[in-house]
Amino acid sequence: MARVTSAGQAENLKRKINTALENLEKAQMRVSTGLRIQKPSDDPALANKILDIRGHISQNEQFVSNVNHTEAQLSVENMVYQDVQSILGRARDLAQMALSDTNHPSDYKFYAEELKQLVESTLETVNTTFEGKPLFAGNRTDGTAFTAERSQSTVATREFKFARNVSHDKVEIGLEYADSFAVGDKLVLQQGESQDYVTVSSIQSSSDSVVIQFNSDLSNNYSVESNQPPVLTKLQVDSEEAAVESEDATAAVPLLKSAERRAVVLPLDRVQGALEAGDQIVVQGMGGVSEIALVEAVQTDLTKNEAVVLLKTPLQNTYDAGLDARVIKHTSVGIGDIVGISYQGDEGVHLERVGKSSFIEVGMPGDVAFQRVFDQLVDLQSAVRNQGKGAIEELSNAVESSIEHITILQTQVGGKLNRADTLRNRLSDKNLALEQFLETVEQIDYSDAVVEYQVQLNMLTAMLQTGARTMSPSLFNFM
Repeated sequence: MARVTSAGQAENLKRKINTALENLEKAQMRVSTGLRIQKPSDDPALANKILDIRGHISQNEQFVSNVNHTEAQLSVENMVYQDVQSILGRARDLAQMALSDTNHPSDYKFYAEELKQLVESTLETVNTTFEGKPLFAGNRTDGTAFTAERSQSTVATREFKFARNVSHDKVEIGLEYADSFAVGDKLVLQQGESQDYVTVSSIQSSSDSVVIQFNSDLSNNYSVESNQPPVLTKLQVDSEEAAVESEDATAAVPLLKSAERRAVVLPLDRVQGALEAGDQIVVQGMGGVSEIALVEAVQTDLTKNEAVVLLKTPLQNTYDAGLDARVIKHTSVGIGDIVGISYQGDEGVHLERVGKSSFIEVGMPGDVAFQRVFDQLVDLQSAVRNQGKGAIEELSNAVESSIEHITILQTQVGGKLNRADTLRNRLSDKNLALEQFLETVEQIDYSDAVVEYQVQLNMLTAMLQTGARTMSPSLFNFM
């Protein structure tokens, strides 16, 4: 019979106590959290099942969000159809009134004027946006769905004063020339007949270039794309009249990038929405100095309330914000009667995903829905003004047909709204069922958990008491 030593007995007791402590800790965590498992390793199969259920719940919540977004857009679309239908109804009534034989010649003028306002109202209504995007322009995300051609036009002018000056006091050279210059050096930057005498105020090196800042702005533009590239030379004498080619000068260092005036800074709250890439502007300074430039891009900084307008070509003159420098934009604005309305969007449609393989179409291309409406209203206005009863009667019938057309579109939107409502209810019910199922899978029965905790506690207590008695030293331990 093998002899059990005290050390072996103690080690065995220690191992059992540790196991009991672990079981007690797990039971305690289940009671405190109410969850069957605390980490995936507790039960990998159950953990995977819980993650799968949570994934379905999260996916359904996203579908519900998509349905809500779709429903909001469809509601706006429905309101547009309703407003256009009301406008067409009034246009039809005016056409019928214009057909009366009892009309005075001045009555046609009043009818035509009201029709003019109906055309304007229709254009404003159809150009409705949703989340900043035109609702009936297909997949286009900016601008408007329709634009109007008017009988007259005028030029509108907007002016924007400089918010601040843009520094023109830096150049970049290659890293291989990093040791060529030092702070305080007097340099000359030259390209052809253009040259600037400057003093280095700071030098900063990056991973691919060296940026040299001067103590004053450059008076000229320097382009590296020229046949005669710009070069930077250190002067060994104090006189600015020293020739660049003299023996007192160091070797010429080429620029890595062009140093040009290609930006102006304007107040963001004035410029936002007024300037965009491709716009032609006039930059104007004191004394009538001005030049035309094209906008390449507009960068905004909300924290500073600034819009940095990048230009496609460099400015040839210097402009100072302190001397009333400004940017002027001339825009041709249509005035007078609308003589035609054209569609500016595309034929795309937006599909909102509301299920794994379910989509709802929103935002019909405007030309399909409204081009005929605009054409008829513009023609009806002209016919009423000219008192052409034959054309008025024909257009009155056409307007009646368009009312039916808009009614059909509105009915389709109503059907989509009903479908969206049904989908949302079904997804919500499905999520509720999944959450209830997750609760049964993931959560414990508290009464069972408390009993389990008490059992583990009693087992540990009994084990500690037994160990304390069996491990008590006696004379036999030393025999």
